[in-house]
Amino acid sequence: MSALFAYKKKEDVVTQKSYDAFSIDRLKNMLSTDHVSISPASINLTGNQLYFNIPLSLSPNLYKQMASVEHFGMQVELPHDIYILSTLEEASLSVASQDIRYTDKHFLEVSFKVPLNHSVLASKEFTSLLQNNLKLHLSFTNAENKPIASFRDIETEFTS
Repeated sequence: MSALFAYKKKEDVVTQKSYDAFSIDRLKNMLSTDHVSISPASINLTGNQLYFNIPLSLSPNLYKQMASVEHFGMQVELPHDIYILSTLEEASLSVASQDIRYTDKHFLEVSFKVPLNHSVLASKEFTSLLQNNLKLHLSFTNAENKPIASFRDIETEFTS
């Protein structure tokens, strides 16, 4: 399942001009640390699930361009320590489009959840997980779900 946003045209209400959308592949060079700043991801344990939230700050120029992108998605590569305690079949997961949202001017927020095995919550592996310096990897993908830009070693912090 691919997480894709679909934008067909952007219209300027004042002038009634329409702008054609373009592919995320055109922004490949802008999807870099020069234009994207990623704060540490927060991890919150609720019940038997870990909720992740990754805040991204986009440069004004990239933010403006992203409004005209026809399709893009995101994939997250989980640290091995989290993956082995989860019920997921793969360590890489696509982020659903409803979990990728613009929150404030120039900010993009990526959220997802990871279900855990019930038995691991009381285990010493889970306790040590809370103390590890876990890092995520995030990729932007195009309409064919192929990664076009990746951000590695995103810091994490447990909030509960």
